[in-house]
Amino acid sequence: MSNQIEEISCCPECPNLSTLFLGENSLKVIPGKFFQFMKALVVLDLSHNGFLKESSEEICRLTSLQYLNLSHTGISLLSVGLKGLRKLISLDLEFTDVESIDGIGTSLPKLQVLKLYRSFFYIDARSIEELQLLEHLKILTGNVKDAIMLESIQRVERLASCVQRLRIFTISAKVLTLNTAALGGLRELEIIVSRISEIKIYWKSKEKEDLLCNSSPCFKHLSSTVIYDLEGSKELTWLLFAPNLKKLQVRSSRSLEEIINKEKGISISNVHPDLTVPFAKLQSLSLWGLPELKRICPTPPALPSLRKFVVEKCPKLPLESFRDTNRNNEVDE
Repeated sequence: MSNQIEEISCCPECPNLSTLFLGENSLKVIPGKFFQFMKALVVLDLSHNGFLKESSEEICRLTSLQYLNLSHTGISLLSVGLKGLRKLISLDLEFTDVESIDGIGTSLPKLQVLKLYRSFFYIDARSIEELQLLEHLKILTGNVKDAIMLESIQRVERLASCVQRLRIFTISAKVLTLNTAALGGLRELEIIVSRISEIKIYWKSKEKEDLLCNSSPCFKHLSSTVIYDLEGSKELTWLLFAPNLKKLQVRSSRSLEEIINKEKGISISNVHPDLTVPFAKLQSLSLWGLPELKRICPTPPALPSLRKFVVEKCPKLPLESFRDTNRNNEVDE
């Protein structure tokens, strides 16, 4: 890795090679003959080769391959050869130009991990059907730019439960509903360049009704939330349903007046007393370009875990009381 390799012209004979890392180079093309004598290869990492635009058709020669990382490359199409990797368990296409996953459900039947976050692929009705063909899928990352499609994903709870990293992009909706039961595995959430008046939390599940009776209706695994250019929302009280949040970044959201609204916070805590204290595990808080933001919480929050606090271009946000409340923390500002 990181060897500044620009070209591969050899045809190595490596019949026992099981792992190959070629990431963080400057590869543009990998000749098909390169894979000719690597029958035992299980792991192949080609990530961070930004000039690599396509995968060789001969990659199908890697009949033992189970883990393939193509993230941060310029690949835009899934080649026929790639779809011939019948033993593939994990495929990472994050930060690529891939726009379609047509045929992946039948071509890669053993796939357990499929990462598409920040690729050019957006989940639609056709791809939801395709993804449901992956019977062994356990981890899914991806993007959605249609509120109806987001609702559709959440209705297929076997699929929604696999989602660990989700990017909501350019969605326009009066109300956007997130289901904590369906998206129970969510770890990272981005809401980018969207127009949403209100974000609501729903926690009922037909499939998991018995399990939810004695549990909190929250995103237990959600640790990172990034909100950028969100218009229409005046508050983000729904974040109370993310009690284990460690990173919160809110930027360029001109209508936002407060993070936690007092009345909505009380109504939530009345029903769910264990969701009363906001941001108890928050380590990093970044607020930027929020001209109407007046408060983070009704009373200055005590953030015992906070280590990084950045505020810029928030002229109406008073910080003195916040600093007084958290003066015992070692916080970088």
